[in-house]
Amino acid sequence: MRRLNDIWEAQANIKFEQVSAARDLTMTEDLGDAIDTDAKFNVVVNHRNRSAQFNVFFVREVEQIPDKGDSTAALTQVGPPGSCLFEDSMGLDTGLAISHEAGHCLTLRHNDPIPTTSDMLMNADTTDGSFLPRVHVLQARRAVQR
Repeated sequence: MRRLNDIWEAQANIKFEQVSAARDLTMTEDLGDAIDTDAKFNVVVNHRNRSAQFNVFFVREVEQIPDKGDSTAALTQVGPPGSCLFEDSMGLDTGLAISHEAGHCLTLRHNDPIPTTSDMLMNADTTDGSFLPRVHVLQARRAVQR
C-alpha cells in the first residue's frame, strides 16, 4: 500500500486504502496449473470484495489470454471493478507492478491515449518507470469512484 500511494497520491492525488484484511481463498473449482482463460479469470474474480474498487488476487501462475508465452505476471480488468490476478512470485518490484495494474483499474491502457515511454508507469515493457503524465492523471481521476 505504501508504494502504491507513493506513486498515485503524490502524482494524482488518488489514495488507495485497504478496505478489509487480506484473506486466503479456498478455491473448489479445478483451475489447473495457470489462469489462462477468461473463464478461469472470472472464477477467481467472482470472489472479489464488492465494496472495493480494486481487488488483487495473488495466484501461482498467470498467462496471457490468449496465450502468447509466459511474459505476463498480472491481468487486470480495465476500469472498475478492476479485479487483478497477480503472480505471487514474479520477482519484480511488487509495489510498482501493482501500481501499474491499479492504473488499468483506473481505465489506463498501454500506449493510449499517448505512447508511453520507459519512465512512465503505464509502459508495458518497463519494470522501473513510475511517472504519470498529465493525461493519465486526468483520465484516472475521472475513473475514481467517490
